[in-house]
Amino acid sequence: SGGGCDCIGANPGVPTWRYGQQYGTSCHTWDAQDCDLLWSGVPGVAVDEWCCQRWCYVAPGCSSRRPSRLVEGLFYSYDACDPDLAVELDCPWRAVVAG
Repeated sequence: SGGGCDCIGANPGVPTWRYGQQYGTSCHTWDAQDCDLLWSGVPGVAVDEWCCQRWCYVAPGCSSRRPSRLVEGLFYSYDACDPDLAVELDCPWRAVVAG
């Protein structure tokens, strides 16, 4: 793991009925399959190549943490995970233009 960050192995408060039981608990491209379905209607979220990046939930002390859009007080990081270049290169969500 990079940046002194480790996955916390949990996803407290995440609506797992929508996102899945294991969502964000380990390094994975969690949003690559159904990014548009998962994130449609979530305020301030635009589908883009981030959908294909590996990430996990991390502790608040993680230097590369970003605040979760789903749960206040929960943080995630891309830097905690090595990239999956194959998925990123073949990302169907890159530069999706709404229209």
